[in-house]
Amino acid sequence: MSQGPSVKRRFSLKGLEEASRWVEEFERFYRQIKPRAKREHVREAGITFFLAEAAKKRDRAGFKAVAELSLKSEAGRAKARELSRRLALEQRKVKLLEQRQAQAEAVARSNLAPEERERRWREIFGLL
Repeated sequence: MSQGPSVKRRFSLKGLEEASRWVEEFERFYRQIKPRAKREHVREAGITFFLAEAAKKRDRAGFKAVAELSLKSEAGRAKARELSRRLALEQRKVKLLEQRQAQAEAVARSNLAPEERERRWREIFGLL
């Protein structure tokens, strides 16, 4: 009789639960030593610790899993930094457009001749 995927699922779940307990225990330990440590520092210390433990035990699978997790985490942070940079750029664009809109509205309310008004609008929006 085949034991099927339920055995694998149980094994994986057990492994995840154990890993989760290890991580929580490490975080508590690290926070006792450095209570004001930033989350990123705790994570980096954890990765270093778990890589060292896997290497000491010659656990290739564990070492690979921690290394891959570290790389994925770094890729995620890089993506977040890029999205943050793009957001800041878009916010600057919006601010600039709002400033131009305010200038254009001030020109529209002014008593300038139509030709002068059009020239100012072109100047504001860089259409010279």
